[in-house]
Amino acid sequence: MLILTFSNTVMTFPFSFRLVCSFTFSLPFLYEMLLCSDMYNDTVMNHFENPRNTGEIDQPDGIGTVGNPNCGDMMKLYIKIESGRLVEVRYKTFGCAAAIASSSIASEMVKGKSIDEALALTADEIVTALDGLPSQKVACSVIAPDAIKAAIEDYRRKTESSTD
Repeated sequence: MLILTFSNTVMTFPFSFRLVCSFTFSLPFLYEMLLCSDMYNDTVMNHFENPRNTGEIDQPDGIGTVGNPNCGDMMKLYIKIESGRLVEVRYKTFGCAAAIASSSIASEMVKGKSIDEALALTADEIVTALDGLPSQKVACSVIAPDAIKAAIEDYRRKTESSTD
């Protein structure tokens, strides 16, 4: 249960949520939390409140870090690759509900895929898998495919340098 206190007013919310990374609550974040159930559909809320594949991978094959300077969303994605397939995908995301939900569903979408299939994932496919996002939040879905591309580029750079 989440309990917020503002100027002698106590607001109680009958849900719990887990943050993908720890940080100090900002007023815009708290404002969005209060509006989440009105802004987002059930699929988005499910991935926001119960994000999948969070955390780090010990000794990852590739790491991709990206950010959206317009809204401040940041994502760090870790991948483990075996036989040309992404066998493990984990991430840490700092951002709004749409960014966290997009990171969560994207990690599920590319897990088990080939490198080329993972590179082909688009923000539009993520939005579709989430059953849509509010128009002002669609840009938040771009960080996930960008982080996947960056992690795969990092993997390729490491494997090329180790074969030289």
